[in-house]
Amino acid sequence: MKLSHAEIRELKTLISFIPRRRKKHSLLIVLLTLLSTITEIFSIGAIIPFISVLAAPNELLNNEVAIDLFQFFHLNPYENLEIKVSLIFLVSIIIATFIRLALLWLTIFLSAKISNDLSISIFEKNIRQPLSHHVELDSSKFISAIASKTYVISNAIIFSMISIFTSIFILSVIVLLIILFVSKNALYALIGFLLVYYFISFITQKNVYLNSKNSAYFLDKTIKVTQETLGGIRDIILGDYYSKFIDKFRVYDMNTRLSYAKIEFISSSPRFIIESLGMILIAVIAYFQLKNSSNPSMEIAILGGIAMGAQRSLPLIQNLYSATTKIKGCIDILKQVNSFLLLKTSTNAGQKNQEEISFNKTINIQNLSFSYKDGTKVFENINLEIMKGEKVVILGETGSGKSTLVDILMGFYTNFSGEMLIDGKKLTKDNILNWQKKISHVPQAIYLSNSTIKENIIFGKNEDNFDMSFLKECSSIAYLDDFVKKSKESYETVVGERGLKISGGQRQRIGIARALYTRPSLLILDEATNALDSDTEEIIMNNLINKIKDLTIIMITHNSKNLNWFDKIIRVKNNNISIENI
Repeated sequence: MKLSHAEIRELKTLISFIPRRRKKHSLLIVLLTLLSTITEIFSIGAIIPFISVLAAPNELLNNEVAIDLFQFFHLNPYENLEIKVSLIFLVSIIIATFIRLALLWLTIFLSAKISNDLSISIFEKNIRQPLSHHVELDSSKFISAIASKTYVISNAIIFSMISIFTSIFILSVIVLLIILFVSKNALYALIGFLLVYYFISFITQKNVYLNSKNSAYFLDKTIKVTQETLGGIRDIILGDYYSKFIDKFRVYDMNTRLSYAKIEFISSSPRFIIESLGMILIAVIAYFQLKNSSNPSMEIAILGGIAMGAQRSLPLIQNLYSATTKIKGCIDILKQVNSFLLLKTSTNAGQKNQEEISFNKTINIQNLSFSYKDGTKVFENINLEIMKGEKVVILGETGSGKSTLVDILMGFYTNFSGEMLIDGKKLTKDNILNWQKKISHVPQAIYLSNSTIKENIIFGKNEDNFDMSFLKECSSIAYLDDFVKKSKESYETVVGERGLKISGGQRQRIGIARALYTRPSLLILDEATNALDSDTEEIIMNNLINKIKDLTIIMITHNSKNLNWFDKIIRVKNNNISIENI
């Protein structure tokens, strides 16, 4: 089955992302392939003298090459000839088998390590993208790429590419041996097998292409419906929507697995046809060669060589066909994996030696205009100044741009006209990371992992060097300590996946404690207290204002009742902002 230019291009793209150290490891595969080839030469070459000795020992003693070989190994050809030749043949077979097993082991584990490298690369490149990328990202495709598709790439493509190389190399040597030492009839049979494989690949290629697209499509759908089910489980329980989601999962998962199964069947099934044809051909060749032969003993030895050549070459031909079919069957998955690998890492993400930027005085936005990628205008020529230590509230209707404004302040959006200055220094890609390290953000929906309260507060920090006393101080400010004291496991209480074992208010308090644990200079609260009762909210806000001096707070809220906490009101409306000092 021939690969198209587009498919070869996708394979080259994949290879370009394989780390150099793995490419060096592949040299071991080349070495083992050479050793395997040598042992194949020896084992196939040994079959004819082995059968000759069993059929007519004197024939071998008349062969000068055979006598020279015995003398080279210091063996007496005139004593126990049958035993010596049999042992040589058996040892060559055993050595060849062990080398091929070593080659298989190395190939499988190298494929797994390359798959791990690709998964890490995809994961790292994606999380280092700007916020705009994550807003538009289909998370089901991302999850399936790192969790499932790189595994498919490892098993179906990387392993297959290595298998194609080794099979072609060894098969070429076997064909040469058959031409030189066995029989032209065997060569014709081999060519016939290749033509049969080519014919099968020709009639199945459309089916393989269709199943390639289906496997990639339905795998994404399976991941997506799983995410939707877990995310909306409360609504599913209340609305008794179980059947709808179960049926969706059943259809998507079944189609994914059937697509893989069809590709596997197409890649594996020709082996049984070829094995049957091989037995028939050997029987036909044996009949005609023995019928017209004047030296039956030699013909039997040659037939043994043909059988040995077929036994070695047919699996290699099957490997070539199967590997090529699997590559074609997974080409759409490969395209999706390559699309993630080709992502350019955000210019500032992970950048070392960033310029220092201090925040001791002001944040200034000057003549800033911003639009979304689709052209929707959000802000036009706005100006804003926030003093260090100020408490600022942002008010506005839903969709007016409140969250976008704080995203700009956090450096998530940089594709605006105008300037943003921190203590008079322009925010650029060369200092933005150091600015972001000074900020903590508490969103309306707090993400909590299925771990303890302590681990969720530390979130992202080094757990080996955490400060328990400071963690308790942050919990106290967030009014979380009261809940912790009532829990049997204290800070070791497991909150459940996405915090489902605790209330919304408790989740928000953990989120505030987490934000404070980073010791921020700027704290942004985006509807971060809407799940709290008014008394708890007031306690937390008073703690933030009175217990952390010089902390700058920017709060987005729809609640315009409790404005006495703030120094300044920013109202967002009609692509502009208005500022009121309190």
